[in-house]
Amino acid sequence: MKNKVRIVLFDNEERIQEIWEVEVSERSRIFDTVVSHLKEFKDGHLRIEILKESKNIKFGDIVVSTDPVYPLRSATEMYSHAIVIQEQPLVLVSEESDMRWGSLIMPEKLKVIGMANSKQLEKCMRRLEK
Repeated sequence: MKNKVRIVLFDNEERIQEIWEVEVSERSRIFDTVVSHLKEFKDGHLRIEILKESKNIKFGDIVVSTDPVYPLRSATEMYSHAIVIQEQPLVLVSEESDMRWGSLIMPEKLKVIGMANSKQLEKCMRRLEK
């Protein structure tokens, strides 16, 4: 049986630097997989998650677009991920709070890849005030 593992690397300011999703055949191989991905990463810290499928998008989730035709983007910039700051209606904000998505976002075209920490959520919630 294969286990899906998500490896999330953060810099020292809690910003996501890289995200990998890999499959390992045995849980005992998870550590080896993490070590192979960390060889060049020197600053910051990481979080390792055993993935569980979830279709419900909720406040604080970190999401990515699963549709290459409709990626998370502004007029000039692409975003690898966004944070859910409101469920009804669905509102997403970029991690740096420089972009906000609302009525055009389709939840079925998003995939949950993690959970934002309190520092990230505090920064993103300020975007609702703008």
